[in-house]
Amino acid sequence: MPDVEGGASVRSQGHDSVNRYSDALRVFRERVSSKVTKIRELPTGRVSTAFDGGDASYDNPVIIDMVPEEDSVPQTSVLPTSNDTEYDDLISQAEEWKQRHCDANLHEVCFTTTRFIAGLFDEQGGMLNMDHMGIRLFVPPGAIEGEAKLIYMYIAKDLQYMPSIDLTQARVGPTIFCGPQGIGFLERVILSYEHCANIDDASTKLVPMFTSSRPNENLDYKSLDEEEDVLVIKRRGRCSILISHFTGFSSIATSTSPDLPAEIYMNLVVYSSLVQATATRMILRLYFVHKTADAIQMVACEEESINGVKRTPFTTWSFKTNLDATSLLEIENNWTTRNPKLTIPADTLRENLYVTKSYMLLKRDTIIENSLVGSVHVTQAGQSDDLKETLHILAQENEDKMIKRKAIPMRSSVLLKQPLRRTLKELLDPDGLVDWRMFAHELELDDMIPKLEKQKHGSPTYELLNTWEATRSRNDAEDWLHLQQIFEKIGRKDAVTEILKAKSEMNYVELDCSKK
Repeated sequence: MPDVEGGASVRSQGHDSVNRYSDALRVFRERVSSKVTKIRELPTGRVSTAFDGGDASYDNPVIIDMVPEEDSVPQTSVLPTSNDTEYDDLISQAEEWKQRHCDANLHEVCFTTTRFIAGLFDEQGGMLNMDHMGIRLFVPPGAIEGEAKLIYMYIAKDLQYMPSIDLTQARVGPTIFCGPQGIGFLERVILSYEHCANIDDASTKLVPMFTSSRPNENLDYKSLDEEEDVLVIKRRGRCSILISHFTGFSSIATSTSPDLPAEIYMNLVVYSSLVQATATRMILRLYFVHKTADAIQMVACEEESINGVKRTPFTTWSFKTNLDATSLLEIENNWTTRNPKLTIPADTLRENLYVTKSYMLLKRDTIIENSLVGSVHVTQAGQSDDLKETLHILAQENEDKMIKRKAIPMRSSVLLKQPLRRTLKELLDPDGLVDWRMFAHELELDDMIPKLEKQKHGSPTYELLNTWEATRSRNDAEDWLHLQQIFEKIGRKDAVTEILKAKSEMNYVELDCSKK
């Protein structure tokens, strides 16, 4: 964030608050006096993860808009600077990690940073989980043959690595590079990630995309819908793609009609600078964030790096991609702001994973109590309804509302082992009254049935089991029960018997291992 918000206001808490902000504003005026937009990178903090290998890097540069009035706060939108070597550097580190862990238990270790994860995979398969970003990569049993291979995912944050869009489109999901680039598999692997396109809206179409280029090359994205060897599952808030080789992937939302805009979901949340008991100024930052875990995670990293304090929950808002948005701050008691109304251009919201707008608040000298009561209203032109968030801020609440990091990327094993998969394939693949098609129906994958019927190679049952496993809850007991109930519902007692048998054998093995 700009110096006026995150630098002096947070890190110099021992100085007088008025002098602190005066110094910050002076620095900022010097930066914008030339009328040229400048970029400032935040200091990089490095935190080791709980898993073997890697550091988490929380560097989040932002672009600063010029500020016409003396006491206005810079308005910011996400436009990270390019780092052409980051991708290759992380791969090199992962390769070195591989050499150190070639004799380790493949299913328990991984190399991970905030936006990169790598693990070793053999014929048993497994999953790379970046649940803090809503992303999973599932490698089914039998997809890899021969010696263990290093498999990895890289989540790009630079706009230059993302698909280009026009006025009828919007970016709606993470940009993910899977590697090694071009590697093929004997069975389709599944990449599953979140998106924020409102696919329930008739004017909005979700378009998953791919590029054969690496992040540091010229990127040419194409629609995955046009690829014959790829299966795409589009659901509300999540997209899963079944692929036979690795490349780069992303998603956009596009309008189905020139007269109607596409619609996406965004989260709105308010953060602030730390508020001391003697503070006379405060920064409120309003974030417009894609309703996807990866975008929310980037905001959390941004605020954590400047000791930001979360003031409201994440609230979902439906955004039409052709209309500017307006935010209005109303203060009810002892604080004032010079510019309560801010405009967020539609193209900025369409192009960025998140956008920040900031308010500078001044405290009246005659007020002793250090609290703030107010509300933030957000509207789009032509919409009668607006979104309102109420603010109740006290200085003593700072500690409780500090950002806390939770989920960590990890490598996990396959739940359904190969023997059970083969048995279920033998039971369900042959055509019958209750075959794999009924299984697909219970998984709400009816749209996959025609595609699976046309494929000349591979097992429809395998594809369905892989899809189920790639998106399961990862609570093993609940997932076993869920699968059992599906086959009970369609009357396949033979499949239920095999599932209970496999579950019993797995529990016995786990119990035996725990005794050792």
